[in-house]
Amino acid sequence: MGKFLTSRAAADLHSNNLSRHTLEQHDDSQLLGEVKLNGFAGEAMQTIEHANPYGFSTYPKGPSMVGGVKRYAVAFMSFLTGNRSHGVAMQIGDRRFRMFNKKEGEVAVHDDQGQWAYFRRNGILVKAPNANSLTLQIDQQQQQQSQGGAGSQGGSQGGSQGGGNSGMGQDATKVPQPVTSVVATKDSITLTRGNSTLIITDNQIYLKSPNIVTDGPTYLNKGDCLVMVKSAMDSNQVFAPAAGPDPLLQVAMPSGSPPAAPKS
Repeated sequence: MGKFLTSRAAADLHSNNLSRHTLEQHDDSQLLGEVKLNGFAGEAMQTIEHANPYGFSTYPKGPSMVGGVKRYAVAFMSFLTGNRSHGVAMQIGDRRFRMFNKKEGEVAVHDDQGQWAYFRRNGILVKAPNANSLTLQIDQQQQQQSQGGAGSQGGSQGGSQGGGNSGMGQDATKVPQPVTSVVATKDSITLTRGNSTLIITDNQIYLKSPNIVTDGPTYLNKGDCLVMVKSAMDSNQVFAPAAGPDPLLQVAMPSGSPPAAPKS
């Protein structure tokens, strides 16, 4: 006949299955992420796995002083079989930075700086008030590393041992060279593709490329000088840009009077 737990022992295990803790520190260098937590009075837990949903990765903020009071992010813990020696942080929430007053069905992704992507009922809004730039980039295709092998399976021990992160995961510090990128700042928008660059500001458009082709007459204006560059598709002469800080605007003038401005 098998061994059964007493009612008290079963109740203790059940009560220990779930609990909430305050977050002291997060280690984002591990494959699954690990946290240091405060639990019951005098109960400190280290190297606790923090499981994120697939496709999402977070680095929660540590404690901070708010109004003279130390505030924490809160971790909701699950202890397998009720054994508090092996817990997993299933969710970590933070009242200090959560976006609230959303409408039913809406979704938001945010950080502690007020940057967010907000999926609203009538569209998508992206905000980066404190950022130097907002960048979209397409990288060169790279051969994916083979995953698996020795030391790549298992639970917490598999993530923290067996040679570290070799052959697994994606390192955010390794940024590949982009093939195409769009960078938006408060002052300009920059579009880059290979060796060609287009920069748009409030009062200037800068274009740099080994070859510039226009389909039809193109008028360039700098100060009192108006220059028409013939289309490369035209059989007429194409005036090549001269060297200088603004190569596109310093075009060799044809003989005679400059062309008249096009009528609007």
